Amino acid sequence: MDGQCYTNSREAVEESLRRGYRYIELDLQVTRDNHLVAVHDWDRLRDMAGAPELPVPPTLAEVRGLTLKGGLHILDDKDIAELMLRHPRMILITDKIHDMALLARELPFHDRIIVEVFNRWDYLVCLWHGFTPAFSLPWKLDDLKHFLTLDASWYTVSAIAWQEDHAPLLRHIAALRAAGKEVLLFRAGCPKELDMEGQAFLRRNAGRYFTKLYTDAQRDLSPDVR
Repeated sequence: MDGQCYTNSREAVEESLRRGYRYIELDLQVTRDNHLVAVHDWDRLRDMAGAPELPVPPTLAEVRGLTLKGGLHILDDKDIAELMLRHPRMILITDKIHDMALLARELPFHDRIIVEVFNRWDYLVCLWHGFTPAFSLPWKLDDLKHFLTLDASWYTVSAIAWQEDHAPLLRHIAALRAAGKEVLLFRAGCPKELDMEGQAFLRRNAGRYFTKLYTDAQRDLSPDVR
């Protein structure tokens, strides 16, 4: 939006929904007075809002007093709830959040929220609150052995799996897909020569290794991969 990535803004969400995307990823941070706002991190918010003196973490009122560059609007908990109420097919995907009770209180759409989790405790707490946990697979192959016996329904994986020295990770996600698991692929660690949003990559790999792909939507993907 307005030449900026990762705005987490109302305008970005609205435009993504207009293009037909149902699964919307937002980064959630917790304010000093215990509310959720959609920002990647506080330093990025300071930069994008031109507010270098903003306290970290700020209060909800302090965040509401800001506007992002280009006039983009920051989403708080009530804004996100309003969007999800107005767009009943919207599925929220998020990470960075560990306070599942807060998430449950602020966004009462438990069956429409997928939370990326990084350990077994958060996985269980996420399930207990009625959310769908997506277990993050490790980048380091030495850590992969700890996840081989995990039987989750959803996983996230880095594109590092397509690096030549990460073949065991690629084989593992192929096995997960063969077992009917949902696998969400994100671009971090992607080999430089690999175009993850190109039709050639999608035809070869979608379905076999992953079911969904994180995208910045800087170009339109074909409707069958949305």
